[in-house]
Parts: sequence; C-alpha cells; structure tokens
Amino acid sequence: MDDSSHAEVMLFLKTLQHFLKNVENQEDLILQFLMDLHSQSGISFPSSPSASSFHCTSQTSLHVIDDDSSMDLQSLWDDVRLHLRRHLVGKLQTTLDTSESQPKVNFKAQCLQRLLFLYPESDVLVKYQNIQQNVVVELLHGFRERKIESVLGAYQKAIPRVFTMIKEDLFVLSHVIDSSSIIKFINETFFEAITEEMKTFFDILYEPSTEEQGLQPARLIKKKHKQRVHALAVSGLDSDLIITLNQTENPF
Repeated sequence: MDDSSHAEVMLFLKTLQHFLKNVENQEDLILQFLMDLHSQSGISFPSSPSASSFHCTSQTSLHVIDDDSSMDLQSLWDDVRLHLRRHLVGKLQTTLDTSESQPKVNFKAQCLQRLLFLYPESDVLVKYQNIQQNVVVELLHGFRERKIESVLGAYQKAIPRVFTMIKEDLFVLSHVIDSSSIIKFINETFFEAITEEMKTFFDILYEPSTEEQGLQPARLIKKKHKQRVHALAVSGLDSDLIITLNQTENPF
C-alpha cells in the first residue's frame, strides 16, 4: 500500500476512534457500518489479537500493509474494537434476567456474532462463558445464612433459572458456532460450575455433625443421618439428590 492509501486508512481509523470517544450511543451504527464494509466492499479487518496487517480485497486486487507502519494501524484498530467490545459485553450483561423469549435469544446471538467479527471465536466464547458462569454462581449463592435450610431454599429457586439459561444458550449458540462447540460450552459453563457448587452444599450439609462424630457411636450417627435425609425429602429435595445422600452414609 502506498503512502496515500496508508494515510487514508489512518484517517479513517482515527475518525472512528474520535467518533466513539466523543459521540454517545453510536457503537451499533459503527459496528453495522464496519460489517457492511466487509460484506459489500471486501474489506477485512483483523480479528486476531496478534494480527499485524490489514487486508483490502476485491475481485482484482489484494493490498496488504506489511511494513512498520502496520503497527500504528493495528494500535488504532485495537483501540476501536476494544471500545466496541466493551459496548457489546455490556449489552450481554444487561440480559442477565432469565426470562426466556425469542427476541432476547436473537439479541444475544447478534451480540455474539458482532463480537466474532471483532475477535477470534475462542476469545469470544471464553468471555461469554465467564459472564454466564458468574450468573450461575450468583444464583447458587443466593442464601443468606450458611445453614442447610437456607442453602436448600436458594438451590430450589436457582436450579429452574439455570435450566432456563441452558435452554436459552442452546438456541443462542446454534446461531454462531457448531454443535460440538455448543456441547463443550454448555458442559464447562453450567454442569462443571454446578458440580463445584454442590461440593459446597455437601460441606454445609455435614457441618453440624462434625463434632457429634467424635462423641457418639457410629450407629447413632447413622440413624441421625437417615432422619436428616428424610427431613430433607419431606421439604421437597429432588429424589435423585436423596439417593445420592443415602449412598454417602457411613458404611461402618
């Protein structure tokens, strides 16, 4: 690319940068403009964090900036897309209520598609995964006291909402990534997080009996454990969890 073309690209990016920093609520307009440039004019913007060149493609030409000046362009582009990324992540975080609706699914899918225009898929999925995991942990930590009744009540309220999040993400991600990546995302984001939180649940479950175990016969401890599990069942705990609790009884 000659000096004139380089100067034009620099001016273009500086204009975008200035516009984003000084004019409010123009991020969506700029994002759509950049995506239109890509689809209609064949202009490709780097998505990799380590990218060091811009490509402008058409049916007859391919121009690549591959000299030292490309670093200036990359710095400008990094600043522009960082601003746009913050905007998109903020929009994703405003949809943290778990009421399921098709408009919400479409909205989140659009945000992810635009993030994928700016950054590599792996980076986008990690960022979205962090957002969703934080929500799951916050829901499961909705108890005020470290007591079994309080924790159980929080979990009973949280699990249906987490299940709704899983269903929603199955639809959202089907618009942006392949099925194998979706399964991996759901497993790591939700099921692994729930497994970790259930460890906390069982820690709390057994806390009151710690001192008793050193003072009472094993048979009496086992009897009290059965009574406790029965009480949990009466309170409405899921049957699968009851089976798991029974399987953890002291074998001695």
